[in-house]
Amino acid sequence: MSTSKTVTKDPICGMSVDESSAHSVKRDGQTFYFCSDHCRQKLLSAPAGTKPEEKSHDCCGYHTKGVAQEAEDTIVKIMTKAARLIAGL
Repeated sequence: MSTSKTVTKDPICGMSVDESSAHSVKRDGQTFYFCSDHCRQKLLSAPAGTKPEEKSHDCCGYHTKGVAQEAEDTIVKIMTKAARLIAGL
């Protein structure tokens, strides 16, 4: 059985998002879908009837920084564990 996805554009960063799994908010009689809560909050911070200036695909670096920070955190955890193992030998 095939299920269809409804894909729409995040009004803040322009990324494509699946409506069934995206963050959303109803505002000005319309439902908006977002790639992240960061973009959702950005829309909510704008006065009703307006939206913040749109940026393309990397709303102020949130996605890039998030991935880089996650990778750095993982590396630190691995190195800390390795150092403990070596110290215990």
